[in-house]
Amino acid sequence: MGPFATYEDLEVRLGVQYDDAERPQVEALITDVSALIRQARPSIDADIEAERISADVVRMVTCQVVARYMSTVDSGGIGVRSEQHPEYGYTLTTAAANGLELTQSELALLTPVSQRSKAFSIMPR
Repeated sequence: MGPFATYEDLEVRLGVQYDDAERPQVEALITDVSALIRQARPSIDADIEAERISADVVRMVTCQVVARYMSTVDSGGIGVRSEQHPEYGYTLTTAAANGLELTQSELALLTPVSQRSKAFSIMPR
């Protein structure tokens, strides 16, 4: 059970190229997020294998969490706490930079559809 993404996956999504000094940090963050996903969704590997969850979606979420963490570190620890639509608005917080964290919407993406539709489902935090 390796990480769900590679540093190359993150490079493509962010349009950057990491040098030899940055790669170990990016790889470590990807490994950390993969561990968080497995902690939150213990059956994730079986769900991917059974095609109940797309491996591409898991890769996307992994990269998204790492990118968000890296952008909050780059911005001095300020991250987006919430967004509103259709009238666009957002709230900033320093709590977003406290560490790697999966959002409720990301956890929902990592949950098989058959389990999401259950009434009164409880999503772990």
